[in-house]
Amino acid sequence: MVPTAPFNLAQTKPQAIVTGTAFAALGSEHRIDILRTLVEAVENDESGLSFTDLYDRTGIDSSSQFSYHLDQLEEVFVEESDGEYAPTSAGERVVRAVRSGIYAEEPSFEPTGVDGECPECGGAELAAAYRERHLAIACADCGATVVTYDLLPAEVEGRSPMETLRSCNRRVLREYDTAVAGTCPTCSGTTTVDVDESDGEYACVATCDRCGLRVFGPVELPLFGHPAVVAFYWERGVDATDLPLWRLPTFIGDADRRVVERDPLALEVTLHHDGDALAMRVDADGAVSVPDADSRDFE
Repeated sequence: MVPTAPFNLAQTKPQAIVTGTAFAALGSEHRIDILRTLVEAVENDESGLSFTDLYDRTGIDSSSQFSYHLDQLEEVFVEESDGEYAPTSAGERVVRAVRSGIYAEEPSFEPTGVDGECPECGGAELAAAYRERHLAIACADCGATVVTYDLLPAEVEGRSPMETLRSCNRRVLREYDTAVAGTCPTCSGTTTVDVDESDGEYACVATCDRCGLRVFGPVELPLFGHPAVVAFYWERGVDATDLPLWRLPTFIGDADRRVVERDPLALEVTLHHDGDALAMRVDADGAVSVPDADSRDFE
């Protein structure tokens, strides 16, 4: 049985990537205006702005007040070189976040039906709706959640509901793949990857050692990035590289899982499609490989 929520992206141990003092430096509209002005200058192919040019382009009335706010941004968000000021990469990220509306806007999403299979009751009618600050796809019959996405305001702008869903799916899969490969998609810190077992179900979990981001999915999910699995489905008319997560239960609901090693844990997972089968190995650190003959002899 596939877990009720086979995929999620959650931050369980949030920690500041920059210090609290640095975050406090952003607590002023004047400082955001300075950052925005500097980023716009860079986007217009200017290497930087002098103190006077920067002051003239902002809406701050007093030069002493302007100087104070600029000082609060230096080092972390603004850098000075040869009398010119430019945004750091952190400053650019702040401006992009402000533009995206991620911290100030609440996204809206029109409920829509999607094709898929409920892992709980087997129902074929799923519905996507925005609720509790997440975009959730759930069974229309029993209400079981199949997958949840965090929904960004920009992802709904100019897109139909289905286009929004596919955008979320591509982004979250990319983030999951990055995390399982050892790099945090949020802060680029190192992730620790483990295969966890609970009540007979296995999940592949990646946790960032720096910011605490935690992503998890069914143990079968990492298989769909392996060339052997991609080729297996491609030869049978399925593009596994473009598989929506809400359809994942259809492909892994009948998968066989077998322990081939105990310490550390390793599983052999056998996928089935159109009467054919493919066995793959998943190690305790989430690494995927084609199983060798020795692993198949374990009982």
